[in-house]
Amino acid sequence: MAVVAQTIAAALAVFAIGAVLNAPRKALLLSAVIGGIVWLIFYLIKSEGQVVLGTFVAAVVTALFAQIFARIFKTPATVFLISAIYLFVPGTSIYRSVLGLISGDREQFIYYANETIMIAGAIATAVFMIDSIFIIINRFKKRKDPSHE
Repeated sequence: MAVVAQTIAAALAVFAIGAVLNAPRKALLLSAVIGGIVWLIFYLIKSEGQVVLGTFVAAVVTALFAQIFARIFKTPATVFLISAIYLFVPGTSIYRSVLGLISGDREQFIYYANETIMIAGAIATAVFMIDSIFIIINRFKKRKDPSHE
């Protein structure tokens, strides 16, 4: 039951973030759906102890949905991407690493600083990878389409 509550909370959070960031109304509900789906994916993978992998897979799915919906609704992909990716920002890891630094717990600092860097890298890599794939697809389509010459 906790997974259902977390999924709904994630969807509501993404909706609220989108509203605060002035996302178009037509994108708010879809962003919330994306947020719920990717949080469920993240939760299931994270429950196996794979936080970084869960973040990467969820960020890939988020970026994929963002690119697809951007083309369908003729809006920038960032409209869908930014609010949903907020779910995976490694705030807890950053907090714990700073806490370890301040309290003098070197092991805690190193562990959580490393986790923070790996999570941030997973998010960046996932978004870059999906964006690159769509750029390559668009260039290939333009070469095939004689009307773009």
